Amino acid sequence: MVAARLPYLEEVTEGRTYRYATEKILRVALSWNLAAGRKLLSWQLREGWIEAPTGLRALLAACLPLAQTATTYVRLVRFYAELVLLLTTEADSELLEKILATG
Repeated sequence: MVAARLPYLEEVTEGRTYRYATEKILRVALSWNLAAGRKLLSWQLREGWIEAPTGLRALLAACLPLAQTATTYVRLVRFYAELVLLLTTEADSELLEKILATG
């Protein structure tokens, strides 16, 4: 598993490079297989490889294309409003644009 190499990546890079790599790995996993991506997110959160707001934004972005009904869309908007925004300290206008475009 590629994510198992994250400790090595943290050792050989400077700054937050490994955090960006962690997020990219998660986004790819979520786009490939939502269930596998969710498991990876859980592992990354448990091991401290990703911050909760970053992981939740990636999960939400992966779920948006799956919102085929109004009910699902409303649930995703509530997830964003009630959880993601609560935990986020920085604006993510790209994600908000995707949410609005989906609806």
